[in-house]
Amino acid sequence: MTPKGADLEATDLLEVSTLESGSYVTRSITGQEIIDAVAGGGVTAVTGSAPIVSSGGTTPDISITQATTFDDGYLTSSDWSTFNDKQNALTLTTTGTSGPATLIADTLNIPQYSGGGGGGIHAIPKPISGRRLSYSLGASTTGASFTLARLTLVPFIPANTFTISEILMYCNILGVGSLCRLLIYSDNNGFPNAKLYESADLNLSTIGFKIATTTFTFNAGTTYWLGFHGGAVTANVTCNNIAAVYAFAQTGSAVNGANGYNVTAALGSAPANITTATLNTAPPQWIGLTPA
Repeated sequence: MTPKGADLEATDLLEVSTLESGSYVTRSITGQEIIDAVAGGGVTAVTGSAPIVSSGGTTPDISITQATTFDDGYLTSSDWSTFNDKQNALTLTTTGTSGPATLIADTLNIPQYSGGGGGGIHAIPKPISGRRLSYSLGASTTGASFTLARLTLVPFIPANTFTISEILMYCNILGVGSLCRLLIYSDNNGFPNAKLYESADLNLSTIGFKIATTTFTFNAGTTYWLGFHGGAVTANVTCNNIAAVYAFAQTGSAVNGANGYNVTAALGSAPANITTATLNTAPPQWIGLTPA
């Protein structure tokens, strides 16, 4: 057979002998088959689809970009730590009180309000800034000395939402060394519940208005309980006449209506939550509110 070398043509026919099972076997192969094998029919270029990037050609540089807010890619070890340390879902619970929501550890406490959007029996006209109002349903007032170490709570259900700048009371006859505080509690099914606000000591050693400056928002249709807490020395303070306040319970006869609750506690130790109380049938202390 004549050697062809680089002059091999597609039409050439070559015979190739191979040793198989102890004897030679002859096979034919064309020049075209040899040419195709030498030229190769393999990869000629490499491309990549995002996030894989290729420089192209038969020997490309292939890489993956880092992920961003907008683009897919690989995560760094820092990225992995960020995702791995994500907090589990929070457990949602309800406190059954009014006031602000609170986040404690993994628990989000969502208040439950007893109503809203109107329907109150107090502050029926829209409160005007600086014009005082109270829980009284009438103008009649009387004076009385308070009971020592007693917290008296009366319901207040505003028909409008408003924020106050002051909460106040009035001293008719001074008591040297006499002190009191004013408080606001939430409601739980018609009973005073959690303490939402407590003033500092108000000095009743002089006659006149005793004012505590504060910022507190009353929500329309929500029941609150306004509290007067007397100290160890009494003074004569302005009270609302029985006929001028809302009676929500009867205590034996049709003319003996309860207008609030009494809790026994030393001044400065008003309970954070009311658990036990007795009905109040006496004229409750006047508590004023000043809309901001």
